[in-house]
Amino acid sequence: MLPKVHVEADFLHFEDNEKLIIESLDAQQTYRASTVSGYDDDGALTHKVVNENSRKSALRKLSKTFRSIFTNKIQGKLEVIQSEIGVTFPQDPIFEIEAVHSGDGAFFRRHIDTARGHKGSNRLISAVYYYSQTPAKFTGGELVLYSLDGTSSTAVQPANNTMVFFSSIFPHEVLPVSVPSHRFEDGRFSVNCWIHKSV
Repeated sequence: MLPKVHVEADFLHFEDNEKLIIESLDAQQTYRASTVSGYDDDGALTHKVVNENSRKSALRKLSKTFRSIFTNKIQGKLEVIQSEIGVTFPQDPIFEIEAVHSGDGAFFRRHIDTARGHKGSNRLISAVYYYSQTPAKFTGGELVLYSLDGTSSTAVQPANNTMVFFSSIFPHEVLPVSVPSHRFEDGRFSVNCWIHKSV
């Protein structure tokens, strides 16, 4: 069975979308190579490493202003989100947020966002916000979500000012990005959000 997905266009106000693009371009020097996480058999996090065989992109910490904007926007839409994806929004949720830049050749191989095991991650809901120059000067970078048994899939296009929500237990990947100009500003930008259950 395919994961239930909620895709919302025009997620941010036009002005906030523009400000986020400007902030990201100004913050170019703060992006660092993205990492992948390793877990033990109990689901406890053991390490985070750069592994460009699994994930190639760059990330930075999002500003406090935009962390608040995304947190408030998501909480204001929790009823429609949980109805559309079939996951109950947790009480006292914890938000984990990062900004990502995907340049030429960027990708993220199939993975899940939460770890299994009694010490595993408590990520319940995953969300990705896409933003970019318009018209887009990159191709690819689609988010592909798979059924739990991996036999079927659905793809979401990384359209500017679009947010996608899905359950963190479903496997997914980011297809390779092509940026012919190789210019930072022409890449695929995103904000990754995870809603954790508090423990």
